[in-house]
Amino acid sequence: MPAGKDHETAFLNLLIVDDDEADRIALRRAVGKFSESAKITELVSGKDAIATILGGDFDCVFLDYKLPDADGLEILRDVREHDDVTPVVAFTGRGNELVAVDWMKAGATDYMSKAMLTPDGVGMALRYAMKVRDARLAAHKSETALARNESFLRAILDNMQDAIGVADSDGIIRSVNRRCETLMGYREDECLGKRVADLCPGVLDEPAVAFAELQETGGKSFEIEVQKEGGRPMQLEVSLFPIETISETLIGLNLRDVSARQELAALQDTFVSIVSHELRTPVTSIYGSIKLLLAGLSGNIDGEATNLLEICRRNCQRLILLLNDILDMQKIQAGKMEIAPMSVDVGEFLRECVDGNDGIASGEGIELVASVAGGPLTMFADPVRMQQVVANLVSNAIKFSPSGSTVTLRATANSGSIRFEIADNGPGILPEHADVVFERFGQVHEHTADKKGTGLGLPISKALVEAHGGAIGFETIDSAGTVFWFTVPERKGGAGDN
Repeated sequence: MPAGKDHETAFLNLLIVDDDEADRIALRRAVGKFSESAKITELVSGKDAIATILGGDFDCVFLDYKLPDADGLEILRDVREHDDVTPVVAFTGRGNELVAVDWMKAGATDYMSKAMLTPDGVGMALRYAMKVRDARLAAHKSETALARNESFLRAILDNMQDAIGVADSDGIIRSVNRRCETLMGYREDECLGKRVADLCPGVLDEPAVAFAELQETGGKSFEIEVQKEGGRPMQLEVSLFPIETISETLIGLNLRDVSARQELAALQDTFVSIVSHELRTPVTSIYGSIKLLLAGLSGNIDGEATNLLEICRRNCQRLILLLNDILDMQKIQAGKMEIAPMSVDVGEFLRECVDGNDGIASGEGIELVASVAGGPLTMFADPVRMQQVVANLVSNAIKFSPSGSTVTLRATANSGSIRFEIADNGPGILPEHADVVFERFGQVHEHTADKKGTGLGLPISKALVEAHGGAIGFETIDSAGTVFWFTVPERKGGAGDN
């Protein structure tokens, strides 16, 4: 850039600290060549220099080496304790290289002799000072944003319900959140630098092995029981995962107290036991006795008594179905639902499904129709569990179909799987209810409250189909019916087989 006025430079707020008037005049002239809009403040002593610099928001400060009442180098050192952004250009009439080094070490932006107080020399110093100032401001902005982000992330971590930690490949703790103290009983300063295995035995006992495994798998989870000092045993769910940084790979730890979940599981087991032995058995006995009475094995019963017994029979039957659904759902959640797949003729399977549900359909004035497309088909599945799935879907279709309509059961080959469809002519399922169809106790037809079931049939069906390696879903048109479908493997080891 040629010497003279720098039109690319905006308004400048400058400070000159120098007791020599000739030097100040030279600086003013040189700055005037550099910028027409500069505001220049002058001080002739060092008494007020520090306060003026720190409070003046200057774009650049020209500071004399020697002042009558102060040392310019000491002024700079004091300023840099509070302000590392404002550019300070030191100048002197009799300095040397050693003096220049001292100034630069103290934080000077530039150093120049008074012989260089020319438009070119001052312009060069100002251009460089502006670049340094802008770089420092950008760095400060980035550091502030980084500190804000770190504070934000730390607040999130410290308020999480899980204990979070970071360890190196040797299992030495680098960082923990506040929850570690309440969960494990150790303060942050007691954790840092310690081995994970010493504070929580069973976690990273062999860090090298765990580190290699995490590098290969990307993460692992397991449960352990730990004994807190002076406390009760605690069940922990532990998740380990690798954390990639620029320079190294660390191990992330997530510790969650699942003791309450274990206690809840025990309560659920107790509940299931009560349901199984204390409720289902006597209800089944009552149901059987009512059927015997209705069959006339104890003598003739008048019409009114027959009606009352029939009401009792239906209610007992619904209660038995509810209890069975609850027990099935519990087995599924516990992973204890037994599946015994075998080769099954699809046509015969559908005929049995129609026969088994025809009585319910006829009672509602609905016809069941079954068809198999593409000739004889075979599936590899547990026929009893698949009949349970079909019964749930058919029962649902009957429940929401108008009297005099047809519920259709179809089976087709589908790329290594058998696709079953149960189609009805009911009201359809509204889009806003689609997400809850397969949830436990989900109900999607508010206008048919008198026909609501247990709300467990569809989630049980979903679990049974997925246990076979299949999929389940539905297609619906409002006021035009719904088609529920599911797939199961065509043969052992076929598409969809789990």
